[in-house]
Parts: sequence; C-alpha cells; structure tokens
Amino acid sequence: WKKTGKNEWTGVFSNRIWILSQDDTHLLYKVILSETTDPVASPKQRRKGNARKLVVSKLLENEGKYYTSEKDPRNMQEKCDSNSYLNKSVEDEELLKKYLRLDEPLQDLYELWSKKDLHFKQAAVKFQGLRILAQDPTENLFSFICSSNNNISRISSMVEKLCTLYGTRIATVDNITYFDFPHVSALTDPSVADCICLMSLGHLDAIPVDTHIYQVAAQRYLPHLKNYKSVTNKVYNEIGEYFRDLYEKYAGWAH
Repeated sequence: WKKTGKNEWTGVFSNRIWILSQDDTHLLYKVILSETTDPVASPKQRRKGNARKLVVSKLLENEGKYYTSEKDPRNMQEKCDSNSYLNKSVEDEELLKKYLRLDEPLQDLYELWSKKDLHFKQAAVKFQGLRILAQDPTENLFSFICSSNNNISRISSMVEKLCTLYGTRIATVDNITYFDFPHVSALTDPSVADCICLMSLGHLDAIPVDTHIYQVAAQRYLPHLKNYKSVTNKVYNEIGEYFRDLYEKYAGWAH
C-alpha cells in the first residue's frame, strides 16, 4: 500500500486497484477494475473506477445505479451501464470487508482485551481500529521471505518488483501502473516445485524435469522429443507421465 494523497492510500488485491480514505464514521473506497478482466465496464469506467463508502458496522444502501461518496476527496460519481456492474459492486464490498475483517466486532474485542490486560488498555487509546489483514497466502509468504534481514523500504521495493516483473497489469492511475501480486506459478518453474514435492513433501512419484532429465528421456526413452527445442509444458508432463507409468509410486526415486 502507498500513501497517494491526504488521508488516502492505494493498494492492490483481488486483481483490483483500491483507493481508500477514512473519516470518523465511514471508510471511503474506490475500486478500479482490471482493464483485461472486466468486459462489462466501459473503458471510462475501468479508468475512473467507482467511488463508494462503507460504514464499518453497516453498509449504506446505494440508490439506483449510482455509487456516490460525497465526502470522497476526489468527488467522484460514476453511473453504471448494467446490472452486471451493480453485482460487481456487491462483490467488491464483500472482498473489502473480508480483507479488512470488518465483520469482526473490533470494539467489543478491544473492550474484552482491555479488561484482561491493563497494558493493552493503555496502548489501545493510541491505536484505535487496528486490524489484521486477510491477505492472499501466496503474497504473504513471499513478502515475509523478502522481509528476512531487510528494512521496510527494501521489503516494499522487492515486493513491488515481484509484482512489476511477474504480476498481471491491472491499470494505470495518475501515471502509475499497478500490477496484481503474481501467482506462485509465475515465480518458479514446475521442476522446482517437483523437487520440493519429491525431496521434502513425500511425493516420491514427482519427476523434476530439468535439462539433464529431458536429454536422458529424449535419447533413451522418448526419441520423438528430440524435435522439441525446449521443455514445454506438454513435454514436461509427457516425460513425467512416462516415468510414472514405468516406475509407479517410486518414479521420482527410480528415474
């Protein structure tokens, strides 16, 4: 997440760009959908997004097909073209509530914890509204790997580079291009995954197909593979299945 304005933060999750701000009673949010995955919205809607507001304990009802936020510092108001886009707004609200854990009774929890712990009661005065995010497990895992022996600035830079190099582009807002966090398949290759499965997770039928195994398979077992210039997914799977048929549940060990 980045601070992009006065009392405004911008971040990415669930293949959407989120712009959040807050006043004493409302969480104001704007959603910008991916330019490649939202065929319903017009280009203008995808570019501008939709401004809405969310009460922490209760959702405000939208009127008609308009999503408005009078207190939004950007004063945005966007009209939807179809009920499908309205349904998208409901999905967005649920995603945000889940991400911020807004269904948890935070005030009640603060009161309970304050009764149990005097130190918490004293600290809670300065730290109202703290929540644990419900992050995507893959993003969380790789972010913590990046955090080892690093400072916050470098961690943020590393995570941002992962998104830029391997993530899916969502949209450009105020001359900044945002990317979703990459899927784990984009951060490694099948052979690494199969090595971990074979050597650490007890999957003795896993076949890590690196260059050496590919050459052995093409020379001795599957000569037609010599026609391929690289190990494609099709070739990778064919080699794995061949050895699994040959050696069965101990294929990774025997090959």
